[in-house]
Amino acid sequence: MIITAEQRAILDAPIPREHVKTRTQGGATLSYIEGWRVIAALNRAFGDGSWCYDTTDTREIAREQDDRQRWVVSYACRCRLTIQRRTGERLESMQICDVGHGHGVDRRLGIAIESAEKEAATDALKRAAKSLGMSVGLALYDKAQEHVEETTPAPDPVMTKLVAEWPTLSEPGKRAVWGTLTGAQKTWLRSNVRK
Repeated sequence: MIITAEQRAILDAPIPREHVKTRTQGGATLSYIEGWRVIAALNRAFGDGSWCYDTTDTREIAREQDDRQRWVVSYACRCRLTIQRRTGERLESMQICDVGHGHGVDRRLGIAIESAEKEAATDALKRAAKSLGMSVGLALYDKAQEHVEETTPAPDPVMTKLVAEWPTLSEPGKRAVWGTLTGAQKTWLRSNVRK
């Protein structure tokens, strides 16, 4: 099995409500999580270097100018998300593929294209990642959102210990630790360290 029990726990963890954004499209309100949060969750689950993705079949599907002389461009692409794990001498891998779409609007055509391509790649990655579990977007496909938490979970013991030790760390030590924390951990640390 490529995904360990520890990784499965991370992937199936609920999404904190404050991570869920909404947008209106076609008269409906859609829920989503930002691409950087999906990447952070994949890094937490698999570590740096044990997963990757590539986009292929990127194509422009629409280009026109609106009544305000802005370029409106739409792109589509396919994403292949690869998860790898070394077991002894053997390298196991699995791949998940999905498609994504992106739209760009700007008076400058190049910027509209760039925005559409980036959005398509991020959308495709998020759609592929959601197949791995609740914390990487699957929870949002449930209209009741039963796997979206209303409150931020209590910090883990490592964070509690870090709060206690923070005042004794050197400035280079603090900077080194700070660089390893997630946004939520940084916020929690700021609000719990005594001034």
